[in-house]
Amino acid sequence: MNSDTRELIAFSEVTKQFHKRQVLNPVTFTLSRGKSLAILGPNGAGKTTLIRLMLGVIPQSSGQVAVFGAPIEPSSFESKKKIGVVIEEQTFFLDMTAWEYLRFFGELYQVGDIQNRAGALLRYMELYDSRSKKIREYSTGMKKKLNIIQAVLHKPEILIFDEPFSGLDPQGIYLTVNLLKEMKKSGSTLIICSHILSEIDDLVDDLLIINSGDVKAYGSKTDLWRKSDGGYSLDILLIEENTPGIERLGNLSGVVSWEKQGQCRYRLSVAGDERNRRAIAEAIVASGLLVAGITYSEPSVAMVYSKIMESAGLPQEPGGPVF
Repeated sequence: MNSDTRELIAFSEVTKQFHKRQVLNPVTFTLSRGKSLAILGPNGAGKTTLIRLMLGVIPQSSGQVAVFGAPIEPSSFESKKKIGVVIEEQTFFLDMTAWEYLRFFGELYQVGDIQNRAGALLRYMELYDSRSKKIREYSTGMKKKLNIIQAVLHKPEILIFDEPFSGLDPQGIYLTVNLLKEMKKSGSTLIICSHILSEIDDLVDDLLIINSGDVKAYGSKTDLWRKSDGGYSLDILLIEENTPGIERLGNLSGVVSWEKQGQCRYRLSVAGDERNRRAIAEAIVASGLLVAGITYSEPSVAMVYSKIMESAGLPQEPGGPVF
């Protein structure tokens, strides 16, 4: 599953027009091997346009899109064989059974031991007992699961998921998230568009936030959070109760607030950068509090997204794709 190209995807000053209407202003970013990306934005932001450009489904109006180090085109089949895709409106061969459908794609992508590979994925996604049913008999959620299986069947280097959780029940979402975690561990790079932000926290490293065709932010969750002057939380577990001691910490410069979370458990909300974090950690050590543990809470995808959009004076609710 490994080619030599370090930069799997590179956009350089890429724009897109539809019928003389500009839907994507110049976009430049790179995605390196081993990194995973969330593309976020409200309805009509241009997220699905970016995905279609990555796949060579539509041509850019200007600039260059490179995948695996080469320009991507509709005829770039060798590159596309190393990509797995889940889209919101998937087209199926409805008169095929799930088993026939997966065997077809297994042969197309030259998957070795397709029977065992497809069987294992069908069992994992809880479709094995329905493998002989025609796809037209499948529910929306079952079709989405089948689409996910087809996308990961050939162990692709890049997985592109556009709204992967739509149509799934909680169990289906749980299975999908864990499958994606395993694919990431095995070396696949993930690109995810989703408005269910809580489910992608552990899946993505970098965020690309787009609105009305303009990239508002690009970078790691932590870097974007720091650049936006976002804070963080310190969860403190004490060996014995000491609310007055925590209250004294709450008066330190940089501590926005504190609250009791439970027995011997407290949370400090802290503003500022890494220097504040170190200073407050040193103050905790010097305070004489009997500390059993301290946990630093990383910013979530939702926190970063809301902060970036709020700073730009834009709507904060990510939505589904339009283009």
